[in-house]
Amino acid sequence: MNQETPHNKMPVGALIRTYGYKLKDKVKYFDIPLLLVTFVLIIFGLIMITSATSGTSITGEINQPWAFLKPQLFSVGLGLVIFLIMMAVPQQWLANPLLHLLALGIVFLLLIYTAFAGEVRNGAKSWIQVGSFSLQISEYLKPIAVLVYAWVLAKLSEEVRLFKTQHLVLFRWSIVVLSILCLFLIALQPDFGMVAIILAIIIIMILVSKVSLKINLALLGIGGLAYAGLLIYFSNYQGQSDSYQINRFLAMVNPFNFRQGIGYQLVNGYYAMSRGGWFGVGLGQGQMKNGLLPEIQTDFIFAHIGEELGIFGLAFLLGLFAFLLYRLFYWAGQAQSQFSSLVLFGLGVLFFIQITVNVGGVLGLIPLTGVTLPFISYGGSSVLNFMLTLALAQKMIYTEKRSRKPEINVVYSRYQGGKS
Repeated sequence: MNQETPHNKMPVGALIRTYGYKLKDKVKYFDIPLLLVTFVLIIFGLIMITSATSGTSITGEINQPWAFLKPQLFSVGLGLVIFLIMMAVPQQWLANPLLHLLALGIVFLLLIYTAFAGEVRNGAKSWIQVGSFSLQISEYLKPIAVLVYAWVLAKLSEEVRLFKTQHLVLFRWSIVVLSILCLFLIALQPDFGMVAIILAIIIIMILVSKVSLKINLALLGIGGLAYAGLLIYFSNYQGQSDSYQINRFLAMVNPFNFRQGIGYQLVNGYYAMSRGGWFGVGLGQGQMKNGLLPEIQTDFIFAHIGEELGIFGLAFLLGLFAFLLYRLFYWAGQAQSQFSSLVLFGLGVLFFIQITVNVGGVLGLIPLTGVTLPFISYGGSSVLNFMLTLALAQKMIYTEKRSRKPEINVVYSRYQGGKS
């Protein structure tokens, strides 16, 4: 007697086809161009990290690029797992203020732990060790800040009567106070560059949401005056300072006056890019990685790319970043949900500021902050953070696409009374 084959005993080929169709159904709601440019950036970053760590140290010891590539590959793999988890998270969870408070609370507790048991690197106590893996907790506050302030600003822009309920006001102020406390702990590390980046993201989101024209103009005016004042103040310094943060400004304003001290890395970054010219000295042929630019695989990898691949290599990389930003801002404008729109815009701003701060620091336009170049610089926390960021963006795009039901035009045949 023939019976139907149960699902759990389905032939392997049929089972693969079934789940293949389900995956195909999901993938069509992703932003494929955004996925592709992310993949290209990750591969490009792995190649340049391998090249940057394949030289000889200043002591004559030959570097082992696999020692850097292996943890970076592990971080990329972990980022892919995070991406899959994010795609399975219901959209309602991402817009839930309770979960926002939970995420901020976890970051706050981890920042307190960092203050007592963290590692000091580049003058800041910002890292905690988890086995053989180092985490910079402040990195993960950036996408969380985008998510929670997108919710706050979306609620502020709704009808006033909807926001007068007591529990929403409580959530709003709890989020604001907790995020301020997190920024205060980051400032105590001290990592003022990270604080400035997160504040800039939030401020730009406020400006775009048009909460108040007066607030917008005040924020722009204060920011412009502060930057001009800092340039004037530090241009009058004649010597180095005991403050690590002040020296960063001095190196930006007069790097060649301190070429053997605080301006050493910036000046050598200039030399690296000037050696590259238009087409570079060739992949793997750079000389500045041989101890002349310490930790070149991290925040100064832009200079390394300029040396080995030249101006055309830098233009290719910046073109990839420009396309990534275009896709994020495009979907921010297309999103029907104001929350999704603000999240996508905030994530685009996050990438823009991160790229601008890194490249601007290498070019001497802004102070060096140790900020990584997304997907290109070496660093587990950095690559995990940006894969989480793009997973969040893809989730917003996925939900927006799924919510758009196609318009169905019913056409009757002539036998059903329709027109031919």
